[in-house]
Amino acid sequence: MLVVEGEDIDEEIASKYGHKVYNVDELLPGAVALDREKVKQLHASDTATDTSKDELEFAFIKRVLKKGIPYLGLCRGSQLMNVAMGGTLYMDVETEIGGVQHIDYKNYDGHRHNIRIVPGTPLEEWFGPQDAMPVNSYHHQGVRKLAEGLKPMAYTEDGLIEAYYDPSQLFRVGLQFHPERMLHENPNGAKIYSAFVEAVKKYHKQREFRIFKIWNKFRTAPPLDDWDRKQAEMIGATVHNYRGSRFFVDDAEGETHNHTDKNSKQKNSTDQTRAVSWSHHPDLHG
Repeated sequence: MLVVEGEDIDEEIASKYGHKVYNVDELLPGAVALDREKVKQLHASDTATDTSKDELEFAFIKRVLKKGIPYLGLCRGSQLMNVAMGGTLYMDVETEIGGVQHIDYKNYDGHRHNIRIVPGTPLEEWFGPQDAMPVNSYHHQGVRKLAEGLKPMAYTEDGLIEAYYDPSQLFRVGLQFHPERMLHENPNGAKIYSAFVEAVKKYHKQREFRIFKIWNKFRTAPPLDDWDRKQAEMIGATVHNYRGSRFFVDDAEGETHNHTDKNSKQKNSTDQTRAVSWSHHPDLHG
């Protein structure tokens, strides 16, 4: 899953999924919590929210976390995964931290600041050792508390985490900057996307192998016929047929809905469809 830039995360939508975007308990002693209206004045063109986008992406990320699906989050995408895993954000980095300019509306695409790459991380593999690598910066928010399980890969001079990864996963990476927008300056950024694509391919191969092993145990169903396909169309499903075993899959959750036995079918009726014992095997759902 690739999630890129966008609006600020809506606090109500995040709360609906059990997440907290900002946490006043994490403020330094003597610090005062920022008022969103004041932040809007500072960033009038950059503080909108998109509830539909948040709903969709939080739902997808929930599945990513459940299934270990490869994930690359850029800018807001890195913030979103951090929040979804239990981390929090600064409402306005420059006001709360200071020291580094993270967004320049007068030089939007040309603005750069330096990052220090943590040795031994994937980011170092992609870019090499770097103590002051210039990157683009388009954000006014950023990671305050890094979620449990995530490890930093880069910091700015003000201490803000600019990149992280999850070492326990096939590929779970968050970058606050946009490597694709500065390939002409640093072509090593392309390595990130190549690694992401390879991780996706590997994930699908692993999943196909798991499902194949399950299918191989249940090869009793006869080949597909027109009746099977019509039933699949009725529920908007995809029909799969491997070595005589077949199943219908339809909704976004990937749930297995019908495993049929030809001897129990009756025309124009799905009530006679018999589900075999492995219809809810977890490896088939995703």
